[in-house]
Amino acid sequence: MFVELMDINDITYHTSLCMPLLTPYNIGLSRYTPAHSCSHIHALNTSRPDGYYWVDPNLGCASDGVEVYCRFSTGETCLSANPSNFSLSTLSRAPHILSEITGHKISYQIRSTQLSFLRLMNSEAVQNVSYHWRLQDGLVPMPVAFRGINGDTLQLDMSMELSSLAVKSDVLDNHFSITQEFSTFDSLYIIEQLPIVDAVLPPDISSITIYMGPLCLS
Repeated sequence: MFVELMDINDITYHTSLCMPLLTPYNIGLSRYTPAHSCSHIHALNTSRPDGYYWVDPNLGCASDGVEVYCRFSTGETCLSANPSNFSLSTLSRAPHILSEITGHKISYQIRSTQLSFLRLMNSEAVQNVSYHWRLQDGLVPMPVAFRGINGDTLQLDMSMELSSLAVKSDVLDNHFSITQEFSTFDSLYIIEQLPIVDAVLPPDISSITIYMGPLCLS
């Protein structure tokens, strides 16, 4: 659920000091009329559909507002990964750091201060990552290890997933696909670890495509 830091009336007053007056009709629709949060938008206009809106979690000026996806139906605020997918091929036998290959880490178009305020306003976080990879002949698939924004390595116990994976995968062609969920709901992870910003790719893969889901806080 959303956790409000201030009363809705106080939010409207403070934000009006350095940005246009917010109304139920313009709130969240542009960088210049950001809301404090997705719940702020929903409180002023309950008819708004799920979609992309502008918010300013630290109640600064509009220039540091951030565009998020508001899922009013579930109380989630989501940040899209950039890039959201990428493909690599012809990798050597050694493990690879994704950012060392691409030249940059996965980003989310949000300043660290704004992300910190979003965390303070929410108690849970979840992010899904799917990947499809092809191994060299005769090798057993190993999971990708991901790195959280705080530097921690995030890797699930994949024994059960991999045992069922062989049934769903084209084993003859050495193709494998899997989806990993990183969620604070199961107590395996903490909100400070997300979002994911990098990955350690396993050795001996011929090619891999990774699809980054959004970070969703609630």
